[in-house]
Amino acid sequence: MAIRFTYLVIAAAAFASGFAYAEGTAHSLDQVPGKLDSPDTRAAYRREMDGPSEADGFGTRLPAGFSKQALIAQLAPGQDPARAVLVGAKPWAQRPNAFVAIVCIAATNDLAKETLQYGPSDRCDGYAYWDSAKTLVWLGVYERDAAGVPRLIARTKEPINKATDWSTTHTYAPDAIGENEKTLHPEEWRGFDLAPYLIRPGDYAFGVRAGWTIGYPSGGASFEALYLFRIDGDELRVIFCAANEFLPQRRRWLGPQRHTTK
Repeated sequence: MAIRFTYLVIAAAAFASGFAYAEGTAHSLDQVPGKLDSPDTRAAYRREMDGPSEADGFGTRLPAGFSKQALIAQLAPGQDPARAVLVGAKPWAQRPNAFVAIVCIAATNDLAKETLQYGPSDRCDGYAYWDSAKTLVWLGVYERDAAGVPRLIARTKEPINKATDWSTTHTYAPDAIGENEKTLHPEEWRGFDLAPYLIRPGDYAFGVRAGWTIGYPSGGASFEALYLFRIDGDELRVIFCAANEFLPQRRRWLGPQRHTTK
């Protein structure tokens, strides 16, 4: 049986005084967007340069009927609500009356205090460069019942612990990957990706974007990966995970691709 699904290979934005990963050279920062031939690279560049936007990628402005307390209790049972640094939910258009939700719990009280010292966060920290989790992340899917009450139908049973495999891409990997290593856990979780990722008729996955930011004396680089989650009974499982893919010989970023798995 053939399983077909469409995924978006997330583009990375790297910026410096001489833009090395784009077509041509940018001699000033305002020239950089014109050197990028993918909407995702331009969006990532704007995000890194301008800081957090009002997009609310994880839906921290909760839809009607949802509460932080209920989401924490249901998605991350047994966790200390005081360490919750982000709680969000967003409508999932591919399923009638459905929502995807996230709870991010700081690994320690000190990390929670540090994250929240300037107010609510719009992203979740992932793993530190030495590969220890700074924030524990749970996801869930809800559906409204006939009375309009959100009911949990599936969730991740454990915090997400899937590393991104860079061995199958042609892109430059973040510096945190060792010379002989092929995988790396996300440095941060950046937002839901709710494009229609069709697995088979009537069966969709949803995405979460993860990322890494590397600083250099002359600028920096931003990398992204896409994680896809599928409902399996009452559990959410990672079914796909890939970093952005860059082909140096073609000097361009890949856009949407269609893959078929036999």
